[in-house]
Amino acid sequence: MINIFIFIISIVLVAVFASIFVFKNKKPKYNRVVKVLQEFLTYAQKEQIEGLMVLEMADKLDNFMATGKRFVAKVLSVNLAKIFSKDSVNNEGAVILRGDEIVAVNATLAGAGGHYLNSKQRIASAITSATDALAIEFSRGEIWAFMSGQRTEISPGRLVSILTFKSSKKKISIN
Repeated sequence: MINIFIFIISIVLVAVFASIFVFKNKKPKYNRVVKVLQEFLTYAQKEQIEGLMVLEMADKLDNFMATGKRFVAKVLSVNLAKIFSKDSVNNEGAVILRGDEIVAVNATLAGAGGHYLNSKQRIASAITSATDALAIEFSRGEIWAFMSGQRTEISPGRLVSILTFKSSKKKISIN
């Protein structure tokens, strides 16, 4: 019963913030980004790839971007696969997405959170506590979404439904 409640609250929370990301600009561009993220996360889950993506929403992430390396590329599965490959030097920190572009790699954000979180999850918790960003951390076949410092496990398919779900722009607390 508690798992169902947490699942429902998680979907609503992710949908509220993600709808800002998806619908504040031209819909076709963001529909493409959502499909790319689903495709890449399915691949990452299958291949046990690890990484952290932070999706900028209304709050600008320029200060966080400055801690990493400027990177200009379209959000494409092939680009994400190269960045997050095991041999890449660009996947040590967070990869920041702004709209349909990858704008920074290796962003090193001050982490917070409990001892049960790994280092990338602590970064995701910290940045989403300080901004309205959506962070997606993936490792060992698991995918976690972070908003308002809270994490919830998701699947690539669920991410698509969350990112494309039309919702109000009210902020919801799961506390």
